[in-house]
Amino acid sequence: MNTSLRKNEYRTVGELFSGIGVFLPNGVENLVVTGIEYNSKDVKPGNIFFAIRGSKVDGADFISEAVENGAAMVVSERFIPISVPLLECAPVRRILAEVSGKYYGNPSRELRVIGVTGTNGKTSVCGMVRSIFEIAGISTAQFGTLGHIIGDEFEETLNTTPESKEIQRLLRKALDYNCKAAVFEVSSHSLVQYRVHNVDFDIGVFTNLSSEHLDYHRDMEDYFRAKKRLFEYLRDAKKTAIINMGDAYGRMLAEMDGLDVIGYGDYEGSDIYIKESVLKADGTKLKISTPHGEMELRFRMAGRFNAENALAAVSVAVVSEIPFDKISEGLEQFNPPRGRMQRIDFGQPFKIYIDYAHTPDALRRLLKSVREFTEGRIIIVFGCGGDRDKSKRVPMAEVVSNLADLAILTSDNPRTEDPEKILDEVESGFRQGFEYSRLSDRKKAIKLALKSARKGDTVIIAGKGHENYQIYCTEKKYFSEVEIIGEFFKTESKI
Repeated sequence: MNTSLRKNEYRTVGELFSGIGVFLPNGVENLVVTGIEYNSKDVKPGNIFFAIRGSKVDGADFISEAVENGAAMVVSERFIPISVPLLECAPVRRILAEVSGKYYGNPSRELRVIGVTGTNGKTSVCGMVRSIFEIAGISTAQFGTLGHIIGDEFEETLNTTPESKEIQRLLRKALDYNCKAAVFEVSSHSLVQYRVHNVDFDIGVFTNLSSEHLDYHRDMEDYFRAKKRLFEYLRDAKKTAIINMGDAYGRMLAEMDGLDVIGYGDYEGSDIYIKESVLKADGTKLKISTPHGEMELRFRMAGRFNAENALAAVSVAVVSEIPFDKISEGLEQFNPPRGRMQRIDFGQPFKIYIDYAHTPDALRRLLKSVREFTEGRIIIVFGCGGDRDKSKRVPMAEVVSNLADLAILTSDNPRTEDPEKILDEVESGFRQGFEYSRLSDRKKAIKLALKSARKGDTVIIAGKGHENYQIYCTEKKYFSEVEIIGEFFKTESKI
């Protein structure tokens, strides 16, 4: 049954808060709700305003604005004297997630929902899953870092995983577009902040875990506990967990009591594993063993880490009982996402890739993979973001100096930090004798790498991937690495 909200069909406060375990203010049960909002500027008459407390801004400070805009009721973690009913409770994010689910008719219960979490690979795995499902005739929505795809519509996004209200809206929209499934990236932030609370997941995927977001999480154990929450949802609902058994944290996760696990990996001993692989600059060929037999796959993404990503997607498809021929065709038809081992070809005698790798582990995987098909040198352009996890700066330089032949150290969204001081910190991690240049101007750094490249070399431009901007202080400035490369070959180099 389609339970989406039709025009002029609203819900009452009593319906939305039923069973949530809060004590409502007197007399509000029959109050008709015209919408729910967590941004005071978006509030319209008859809406409930949820005052979310963030790391920098407390929504409670904007309650008066929400009331002025017509909020009929407010949910807050602290008392504010106002002229409309106030529900004081905590955590507001959890209440928002539960109310949002009810407001949109709990759409996840009518969809096959796959959540993908891990430090690296989420975007590629989601895209591969969607491609396979679509080829199999299962219309599938996809939400994540690069935006939201529902049918032939695309929505931009600010976060890897949206707020709970937006997730429920997107899932409802997917249902209204006759989608049968949804696959989306589940960030550690979203798990801690209840954004995916009240989503009925059918399958959860764990790709890997390495040092990242330690400006938000206290340490790696705290980061792991955040990721683990997705699988606690799965365990409690008796749903399937697909876990990379080649990752140490994955193996720990697989030991959770009561979790139904399908293990995948690049070695025998997993339920689904790679038996043979041919890794080339323009794509990958795999022979995979599954509990239901072997299959051969081809897809247009380079790198051993992308072979692992494909294995995760195949595992989802096998669990979903999709025929082997559809899995194979789905991967073969998969269009690699922007900024994920994106090959740039202007007919030059060396290879160029743009990749989002911006952690020590992601760089290690990337450089090791590229080494397998590079005849000459590996030249990498990279930097570290400002106002983010500083603990990864020296390790990133250590990885680069151990696995690349030449580095051009440059800026990558310095934000409010001094770009040169960021480079000082990164530079201290290079091993003695390693060849590198330092240019804070990223455009000049890219062009220097291209000028330095010779026949048989591979140039990697790492860190920004799909991003088409640089952030200086709080200003976003347009910055396209693809356009810079094209400009170089048009004006400065004879191919």
